[in-house]
Parts: sequence; structure tokens; C-alpha cells
Amino acid sequence: MFLTSWIQVSGALQQALEQHVEQAQEDTQRWLSTIREKVAWSSDTSGDKYSIETKMSTVRELLNSVTQGEEKVEVAAVKAELLQSVTPGQPKERLEEQKRQGKTELRNIVETLTQTQ
Repeated sequence: MFLTSWIQVSGALQQALEQHVEQAQEDTQRWLSTIREKVAWSSDTSGDKYSIETKMSTVRELLNSVTQGEEKVEVAAVKAELLQSVTPGQPKERLEEQKRQGKTELRNIVETLTQTQ
């Protein structure tokens, strides 16, 4: 009976941790997607003086928000590492790829913003 309860608790905790990892990754992807859209809009240099000033202001705001993106990527990475450490059956390659992808995407966005500025 004790073993059954422990297995149930263990399963519930693992499921909760998996949900936290998934939510952190989804939050990061939403943030990256929003930033990508704003970068695409602001990198278009056509328009009048006021339009270009607005786009430049957006670029500055996006550059200032990079720290927020770095934090989101890091939180998702830490949660994925925690999940890997407590669940030996988790496909580590998939979690590692997701971490790499988030960091690479953020780096690409920063490079694009820097070039646009």
C-alpha cells in the first residue's frame, strides 16, 4: 500500500514538472514569436520620417527587452534540466534541442535588431 501511494505521488509530481517545463517552453516561444513579428515590421525601412522614427523606437524597446527573453530562455532551460535529472526516461536529445533552439533564436533576433539599429 505504501509503495502504491509513493508511485502515485511520484507520478503526479513528474506530471506537474512536465507541465511546468511545457509552460515555460510555450511562454518562451510566444515571446520569441511576438518579438520576431515586431523585428520584421521594424526592419522595413520604407515610409516617411515619422514611420521610420516609430520603427527605430520599437527597435530600441526590443533591444531593451532582450534581458527578459534571456530570462525566459534560461528558465525554460533550467526546468528542462531539472526534468531530465529526475526522469531518466525523458528523451534528453529532444530537451537539449529545445534549449539550443531557444538560445539560437534569441541570438538571431539580437543580431537582426543590432543590424537594424
